[in-house]
Amino acid sequence: MDLLPWLTALTHLQEVAELSALVIFIMTPKAGRKNFLIIGVMLAFIVVIELGSWIAHDVFHVNPNVINHAYNLFIVPAFYFFYVDKIHSDRIKNRFLLLTITFLLFASINMIFFQGLTSVSSYTMAFRCVILIIFSSIYFGVLATELPRQVYVGLPIFWINCAVVTYFSILLPIHLFTDYIYLTLKLSIIPLWMVHNFVGVVYYSFVSVGLWRNRSLYTLQSSLHA
Repeated sequence: MDLLPWLTALTHLQEVAELSALVIFIMTPKAGRKNFLIIGVMLAFIVVIELGSWIAHDVFHVNPNVINHAYNLFIVPAFYFFYVDKIHSDRIKNRFLLLTITFLLFASINMIFFQGLTSVSSYTMAFRCVILIIFSSIYFGVLATELPRQVYVGLPIFWINCAVVTYFSILLPIHLFTDYIYLTLKLSIIPLWMVHNFVGVVYYSFVSVGLWRNRSLYTLQSSLHA
């Protein structure tokens, strides 16, 4: 069975989900966008990176992995700023900062000395997943400590956090075993990347739900003040 058309379809479906989340963010009243500005910046950055990768590969026929490294270096610091803005504990903030700096050092060393600029940085991507799983898991603890369950499950941030922990928990084993399956066993990684893209659709769908709930809150407030 030829899985490539299915992989292509899932890739395009993920792109639609990304753009949908970005459009919802843009449609949110200005006051509401401030709460999730980092998420909006991340969504826009991802669109730019994917467009740049497509141009590099399909137009100029060069390796797009150099461009993809920019995403790897950007995403953890971006989530650091997203979470620390919503956490009151200095102890937790300092732990997040230490993890972020550790990740950036690891990613830079891996990019320069080990996997290089032109290869898929699977070590960095796996470590990125570990860091973001830690961030989102700790934040679930923060929510559970500060608010009753029936309150925080309805918050937009809850859906964003669900997206993060679900997405990166499933991506972690994919990044850990891709090189082994492809380089050592010489097997196709298309099934793995079908799972990758399907989970991407789920991730951006959860993000969209969070952003839509946030938009609904501020759209209602704007209507009441009109």
